[in-house]
Amino acid sequence: MLNRLLLTAARRLFRNWSKYTDRAGKADGKSRKLAADLFRVTAIERQKVIEEEIARETGGVVAAGPFKGMRIDPETSWGTGDIVPKLLGCYEAELAETLAALKVETFDAVLNIGSAEGYYAIGAAMILDAPTVIAMDIDPAAQAATARNADRNGVADKVECRGGIDAEGLAALLVEFPRSLVVCDCEGFEVDLIVPPVIAEGGQTTFVIECHDFIGRPVTEDLSARLAPTHEVAVIHEGPRDPNAYPLLRGRDSLDRWLAVCEFRPETMSWIVARPKAGTSG
Repeated sequence: MLNRLLLTAARRLFRNWSKYTDRAGKADGKSRKLAADLFRVTAIERQKVIEEEIARETGGVVAAGPFKGMRIDPETSWGTGDIVPKLLGCYEAELAETLAALKVETFDAVLNIGSAEGYYAIGAAMILDAPTVIAMDIDPAAQAATARNADRNGVADKVECRGGIDAEGLAALLVEFPRSLVVCDCEGFEVDLIVPPVIAEGGQTTFVIECHDFIGRPVTEDLSARLAPTHEVAVIHEGPRDPNAYPLLRGRDSLDRWLAVCEFRPETMSWIVARPKAGTSG
């Protein structure tokens, strides 16, 4: 029903496009936003159809990438959940080299802040040398989804699901687990979380932080400066995708292939990877 309504709205908009444009054929701001919003919603709905098809073809198992073999529950706790990119193995592909490098290290714990359905928490439990993974999210639905996915992948004994955390709580965890890996994706709250008292306790900790500069603050710049005295800081920028690299997509048309790898980012994203400097201690 929703697809039919969207199609009807799209036809009406573009059939009457001249009503929304000036004599030069340029649309006003309101009309451009309407067209963009309509396209975005339609694209998301189409990706859901592709998701169902890819999930059937893969059996809900990640086909490639650092977490190849992970089983994913299709129920999401936010947005689209980026299920198709995860199943293909290209979700946040920018971090693949970092994850590979972390496999040779030993951690006291992995602390995943903003765990959503547990993609990184469960992936860490599967491939990294850490006896404990603590997955934290403010959404009870996300906590429940993480628990289901941990059980589905046979790592429920390693993954502990908790609610939200503040800077004081994170600092306390870093006292308990000095040599931790912190994986943080908390929609802008990272600015208030990765603060000097936390960094002071995290001298032996590796941080992987998704930076949400689009909230209107120079997140990447600020966090890099905070971490630089004690950590080697690398900034990774969002890169391109090649949908033709994935055999599961080769029989699909161009638009579906691009939609399959789309993560619907609001702008080009950045990640900070901060590793302890030699001789640094908590």
